[in-house]
Amino acid sequence: LGLLISVLTVIGLGALLAAINVRYRDVRYIIPFFIQIMLFLTPVIYPTSIVPAKWQWVLSLNPLTGVITSARAAFLGTAAVNWSSLGFSALIAVALFIVGIAYFRKTEHTFADIA
Repeated sequence: LGLLISVLTVIGLGALLAAINVRYRDVRYIIPFFIQIMLFLTPVIYPTSIVPAKWQWVLSLNPLTGVITSARAAFLGTAAVNWSSLGFSALIAVALFIVGIAYFRKTEHTFADIA
C-alpha cells in the first residue's frame, strides 16, 4: 500500500512539474531547490513527534509522511500503524495524481514535438 501511494505521488508530481517545466522554461532552475525543500519537509531522518502539535497538519499534507511513518512503525515495531494517516496520505496522493495528469493532458497540445 505504501509503494502504491509513493508511485501515485511520484507520477502525479512528475507529470505536473514536467508540464510546468515545458511551459515555463525558467522553472527548471527552481525544481532542484523545490526537491531539496521537500526532502526536509518529509520525515525521513526525523520522527513526526518532534514537530509541534499545532503544525502536524502541515506535515500531514505531504503524502509521503503517512507512508514513511507507517513503514517505520511496521518495520521497527515501535508503534502501531496509523491507518488514518496512511488513508489521508492515499487521498492526497490520488488528488495529486489526478491534478498532475489532468494538467499534463490539458497542456500537452502546446508542447513542441521535436523528434
